[in-house]
Amino acid sequence: MTYQTPAPPVRSRSNGLILAAITLAACLSLPWILQILRWAPVEARSFGVTLGAFAVGLVLGHARVPRVIAWFLAVALGVELAVQISGQILPPFTLLAQETPAAARWVWQLLTERQLPASIPFSASWQHVASRATDWYARLYYWFADVTAGRGSDDTTILVLGVALATWLLVFHAAYEMFHSRRTMVALAPLGLAVVMNTSFAHMGMNAVYLFVGAALLALLWNSAARMEMLWERANVDFSPELRDDVLTVGVALSAVIFVIALIFPYVTFDRAVWFFWDNVSSRLEPFYHSLDEAFAGRNPIPTPTPVPVAALAPHELLGGQALSSQAVMLVDTSDPSPPTPEELMIDPAIAASRSYPRRYWRQRNYDIYTGSGWDLSERNVTSIQADRAWREVLQPHELVTQTYQLLAPQGALAFGVAEPISASVRYEIITRGDDDLVAFSVATDTYTVVSWLPDVTVTELRQAQAPYPEWVADRYLPLPEIPERIGDLASQIVDEAEATTRYDQARAIEAYLRQYAYDLTLPPPPLDQDVVDYFLFDAQRGFCDYSATTMTVMLRTLGIAARYASGYHTGTFDHAIGAWVVQENDAHAWTEVYFPGYGWFTFEPTPTQPVFELPASRSGEIDYVPGQATSEGDSTVPTILIWAGGLVALVLFMVIWPPRWFVKRRPASDRVMRAYARVVRRARWLGLQPEPGQTPREYLATLAAAIDHRTQAGWSQDVQEISRLYQRARYSHHASTEEEGDRATAAWKRLGPRLLRLALKPAE
Repeated sequence: MTYQTPAPPVRSRSNGLILAAITLAACLSLPWILQILRWAPVEARSFGVTLGAFAVGLVLGHARVPRVIAWFLAVALGVELAVQISGQILPPFTLLAQETPAAARWVWQLLTERQLPASIPFSASWQHVASRATDWYARLYYWFADVTAGRGSDDTTILVLGVALATWLLVFHAAYEMFHSRRTMVALAPLGLAVVMNTSFAHMGMNAVYLFVGAALLALLWNSAARMEMLWERANVDFSPELRDDVLTVGVALSAVIFVIALIFPYVTFDRAVWFFWDNVSSRLEPFYHSLDEAFAGRNPIPTPTPVPVAALAPHELLGGQALSSQAVMLVDTSDPSPPTPEELMIDPAIAASRSYPRRYWRQRNYDIYTGSGWDLSERNVTSIQADRAWREVLQPHELVTQTYQLLAPQGALAFGVAEPISASVRYEIITRGDDDLVAFSVATDTYTVVSWLPDVTVTELRQAQAPYPEWVADRYLPLPEIPERIGDLASQIVDEAEATTRYDQARAIEAYLRQYAYDLTLPPPPLDQDVVDYFLFDAQRGFCDYSATTMTVMLRTLGIAARYASGYHTGTFDHAIGAWVVQENDAHAWTEVYFPGYGWFTFEPTPTQPVFELPASRSGEIDYVPGQATSEGDSTVPTILIWAGGLVALVLFMVIWPPRWFVKRRPASDRVMRAYARVVRRARWLGLQPEPGQTPREYLATLAAAIDHRTQAGWSQDVQEISRLYQRARYSHHASTEEEGDRATAAWKRLGPRLLRLALKPAE
């Protein structure tokens, strides 16, 4: 038996394109990290440098030129590009376009008159080059003189030149080595080192590192498979072309597992080695770093990651009041209905006043520990959450409210949200006490969207919420320090006089009592040795929101009702011109939140300058009466509106899903025939009977009909033959299909479609 050497496999162009795409992805991680950190003032130009270097490396990597010549060409192009980026020496395109006609006339005059014209072509462009080159050289000279003399320099010319050239060389090296010698580690190691160094110094940009590592793993896997094929070919080993696909599939799966495990497992540092290095080297590196900072003083500062906003949750001490300005601090656009316009109120006050629009508070934080002089937190746990991902599941009955905030003035590290935010449109960090107890959250942008949940509850349901508190609620929101007994005595007296027995009614009674106190921003701070609640209730008997919210919270805790102190801003003023709430500095506010088992936290308003929060008394839509607050007559129509709206939606869905024949515009007959053929082909694929290359529709449908006759004896192939005849006439005839032919094709498909489906689901014999 004669052994025949197998022919080498044909390497498809797609394999090279895939490797090029993987390598380019790894290379783009470098300009990406530079764009994130922005320490080098190259901005988006680094992406152009990367693409140019990759293209040159790709071409020279496949070219049959010596390595020395390839690198000489690459370095020359890189230097030229870096000089252009740092000095803008070459003339702009607009200037060249303006001088091109004059240059053409200069050439024409030289050819026709046989003498050198007096004018010089592109004179303005040459002057531009000479001027910019001189200026570029002068900047380099003075920078070098300042640095050697020990003086700092703000000029960034040399920095831009170095970063552009380094980016070019790193990317070219990666592309050239990848395609010239297929040495993955040699190609990508310097590039990866540059990416990791930038990330390490700034502690930002880990996504760029993930991109590089993922691309490097794929490139290593791809080249390893190609090297195995090459070894098999040299050894005359006969192998199946599918083996490469199997190797790649298994390799990609293993790489993905390794990558995920690396992200999940915590980072491990070898402290002894790290400290030994810094103890012996730091004394030498620090002067070097200082010299670099002085030499490149004009660079942008390396950004620092958004700090954990724990410092923004320092203890809150209740001091004297102060007047706040009317400066706008933020705009808030919500998913709630807008309030009536002044024009609507003038036209028909009764109708406009009946419009129901909820009132919201923009909460920033809440506290659980009362100290006698203010508030503090028992825990501060920080967790980072991805954008648009809910940080926990809400099980209580609730409604969702969407808010978009645009900050106009600095508001610290903490963000805002109605009630309890459940997700944000950007990456955010939550500060919690325990697993599900939110304190606050933060984002690293001035414009963001928040989705919050609010308890969907009635007064009747809150009155019935008398179950024991969960352990975490009782442990955090009932304790009090040692306070004067008369605070608790007054709270008991208030609820007894109001004959309030449920938690809800007792909270309403305390709220109504505190709203009788005068609002006064000029209240001086209490004595250092006196409890602030005792001072507010019995001495000052006036104050502002901080005092009334604190007092209500403490008084409820003396009654065994879980409550907490919350702060942020109240609603503000709605601007119909921009369709958003305008919140000013003097809208800063504090209030009390009470916990009801099974429903969560509900807002109470003990400050008299703000109206209380209403609730429907029951599911019928009636509003609970609160002293000093009028009821709304319009809310009783809500169930009726919902019923009509639901019926209208159901009707629209019915018309869309099962439209009557008179409602749908009839398709042309030719379209119906073509549609029937396309459906037959799509359904036949389920049987493994797709058209073969070069097969005509007539041949394909004849093959399909024979296959159907072979699998069943029911005569279903007649409908296939009918659609075949009608399709050939519609496709190739000069005469348009008639309405009768369109109806016949549709009818044939309606009979054939379910039959092919049953045949596809039938177990193979």
